[in-house]
Amino acid sequence: MVLVAASPCALAIAVPLTVVAAIGAASRQGALVKGGAAVEELGRIKVIALDKTGTLTRNKPQVVATITVDGITETEALRTAAALEARSEHPLAQASWPPPTTRPPPAR
Repeated sequence: MVLVAASPCALAIAVPLTVVAAIGAASRQGALVKGGAAVEELGRIKVIALDKTGTLTRNKPQVVATITVDGITETEALRTAAALEARSEHPLAQASWPPPTTRPPPAR
């Protein structure tokens, strides 16, 4: 025989415990979360915009995807970007595109 008991008290305790656990997990990963309201709002996030100071990238940024618009191919976009960034020594210019072995040649 199995006995299952339910109580609204368990629900009242479950949510705060989950929030505390989420804040603790974030802390172990090096993230500072300012309260449970922030954790609860995370589920509604659709887009994240990050700065380029190296705070999250440890000054080693990399491109993980390329999205083009207006019928421009990925190859065209990468060639144009490579041509524009070819002489730059800025970390984002150097790291923003695939390694030289996979880069398309700059447009002429």
